[in-house]
Amino acid sequence: MALTVETGEGVQGADAYESAADTLARLTAKGMQAFASFPLVRREQIIRTETASVDSFLQAYQTGRRESDEQGLLFPRVDTFFADRRRIERNTIPDDLKEGLALRVESFSERQCPAGESQDEPDSFREQSGRGFVHLERFLDRGP
Repeated sequence: MALTVETGEGVQGADAYESAADTLARLTAKGMQAFASFPLVRREQIIRTETASVDSFLQAYQTGRRESDEQGLLFPRVDTFFADRRRIERNTIPDDLKEGLALRVESFSERQCPAGESQDEPDSFREQSGRGFVHLERFLDRGP
């Protein structure tokens, strides 16, 4: 089943912040290859899984409120701030959120790399996964 991507409009049933093609392009630009080794259907499953993980993680950081009661994900939000206290614009999905999610997707992909494919050293998952969450943690403000 194809991803339903949140556009910033509070999409009902959204299950991803970025398409598989956009996530692949973001990771490929960084020289990361594990995600690219999977077929499209598996890439979409990975994005769905990691989007749910990221939303669960971000629950603790949320200020403000959802843009719409019908939306499927935590973003877009109203009255939410970056860690440097800049307001996150309404009807947007911050690029930092997409970046942190892409790092999580690559981490997951490294762990699930198909047999015969090269993988980084065993600690790369923890390191990359940690960077994904640290990246997300830094961009959002916990509020007062």
